Amino acid sequence: MLRPMTTQTTGYLVIFGIFLLLLGVIGYTTHPEEARTALISGGGFGALSILWSILGTKGVRWSWAAALATTALLLVACVWRASLGWLAVANGRAERVFASIVITLMLAASAFMLFSLLTNRKTGGAEKAAGGAQ
Repeated sequence: MLRPMTTQTTGYLVIFGIFLLLLGVIGYTTHPEEARTALISGGGFGALSILWSILGTKGVRWSWAAALATTALLLVACVWRASLGWLAVANGRAERVFASIVITLMLAASAFMLFSLLTNRKTGGAEKAAGGAQ
């Protein structure tokens, strides 16, 4: 059964979305010839996170599942891309350091957001049960 998101989680989704958008723009402006993917992934996933937050605030129950799925997808993509980036750096391609840092920041933020969403799932039910018992 899907439950609505807590206000704290929807707030985290907005911050997460803005952070992803900023990282995408920073990556693109510093390396426009190589960072289209950063702009697309940062912008796309950032916009989706903000959308899931808005829908979660309005009580749309499936927004939690959508946020969980897109965050997990971004996490997997960032693990893959960061691994390739840091391997390139280790093989002497020093120009890949900045992109690897940006992707690693996206990875860390995604891990935190995924944890927050999973925690919301557990506490969301507890809050509803506590509220209904009174």
